[in-house]
Amino acid sequence: MRDGRAGACRSLYGDALTIDATQSIESPFYSLGERVVRAAVDATYEAPLGIITEARWIRDYFQRLHGRDAALAPNGIDKAIFTEIGDVLSPRSPGRLRVLVEGALDASFKNVPASIRLAREGGADEIWLLTPSAADTVEGVDRVLSRIAQAQVASVYRSCDVILKLSLVEGMFGPPLEMFHCGGTAIVYNVTGHDEYIVHGRNALLAECHDEAAVVRFIRQLKDFPLFLEALKANAIDTAAQWPDWPASTAQFRDAMEKAATNAALDRDSLGRYSRRIWTLVEATPGAVAEQLLLKARIEAIYRSSSWRLTRPLRGVTRAVREKDFAVMAAKSALRQFQTSLRNLRNWNDGKDP
Repeated sequence: MRDGRAGACRSLYGDALTIDATQSIESPFYSLGERVVRAAVDATYEAPLGIITEARWIRDYFQRLHGRDAALAPNGIDKAIFTEIGDVLSPRSPGRLRVLVEGALDASFKNVPASIRLAREGGADEIWLLTPSAADTVEGVDRVLSRIAQAQVASVYRSCDVILKLSLVEGMFGPPLEMFHCGGTAIVYNVTGHDEYIVHGRNALLAECHDEAAVVRFIRQLKDFPLFLEALKANAIDTAAQWPDWPASTAQFRDAMEKAATNAALDRDSLGRYSRRIWTLVEATPGAVAEQLLLKARIEAIYRSSSWRLTRPLRGVTRAVREKDFAVMAAKSALRQFQTSLRNLRNWNDGKDP
């Protein structure tokens, strides 16, 4: 289970070993400007832990970039709740397209404000918003459903024709799949994890990320061609029927835990030291040239400390530091200003390993 921004891990079997259950690759949740942090986050994946993930693309990512063998356990669906038959908040109306937007209003990667705008531009007859954010009304939305209980979510899905889910970062998003189980379809971006169950033109519609024109076009197609909408819904139900329920998913997770446990070889104290070494680099990242050089020296010192398997992921950290603007170093005034600091740094670096 993840705990903290960079996927720090809790022990699942006492202090003997640790397993990392990963819902997504964490580094894309940080901006491109946070290069040091992104590299440090990726460095956590080099720890000798057992890994479980929910999506095939994440499993393949670990194998391709980190040489790690991750176990796979797809998210199950509670099919007693998410089903085509059940209560609705308002019946679907033939000839009227009701679009559901889902996500937190203040999470930029959920892309909710843009989704609402595009639903309106596409001519949706009604726009509903399902959100964990506290909100009574939202501009452009006909009905806001804020912080409702899980048992009520299915009735929202059954009331809408299509969920418009335009996230920019995901592991394997669940709301479109839940909508499938409740008799609706989806419009999504080709975000990571979509291909776990979405097939463009068969059970949902898929646009390239940031292709807003395609999203508007898709909404108009569903509004203008109700038979196409119904075909997508029918195929979505077929997709849902093949997805594992909770008992099946639990069995897969148990098997994945056993597989991951065989690959875990780091106790809690060692994991703490490992994490602190990585985050010392992040916390030490400064704006001043001398401090940047100190960070670089510490990274190079860790390279020489072969007891920690950080060399490969921390190359990204070194590269990030090297790519900083060091033009000021050419100025004589800067060199004079930092002369003492650099001399102290050289003495410190020769004297001990951080």
